Amino acid sequence: MGFKVVKESEKHSRVELIDEPDWVIGMQTLTMGVPTCLSNGVALVVAFSIWSTPDREMAYKAIEISKKRGIGVRIGLLPFDYPEELSTWLLDSDWEEVDLHVQQGDDASVELTISQSEGNSPLWFELHNGHPRLLGRGQLSEHKIDEHLRRLKAAGQKT
Repeated sequence: MGFKVVKESEKHSRVELIDEPDWVIGMQTLTMGVPTCLSNGVALVVAFSIWSTPDREMAYKAIEISKKRGIGVRIGLLPFDYPEELSTWLLDSDWEEVDLHVQQGDDASVELTISQSEGNSPLWFELHNGHPRLLGRGQLSEHKIDEHLRRLKAAGQKT
């Protein structure tokens, strides 16, 4: 059980599921569009950096919480390589860019530090009839994930 990220080309990755329920949907990078199976109804989408182990663990945690509690809300797993790939879903967002610091040393050496604000990913989206709404960023508690899943399940039952 679980999933893996398959890098299909320089710009395209996809999630391949390993023995997961049918309500877990492995997605491709957003350049491929929203899968048809997520264009109607509600779903929780976890957008995670393909390079981040903590992000992947959070995505898997959402699946496990839903299984354990019998919630069964559709969960989309959306991989991204660069934050810019999510720009179509984060139009008016305050995505924090990567910080780049260059420092010249005394011995003609250069120190380059690249960092990103902690807590920027994964990104949690509610998808309603194919339209995303950002719910939050970063590591969420089990309670918060459960809360999102239950709210989405209730919303799905109304439609």
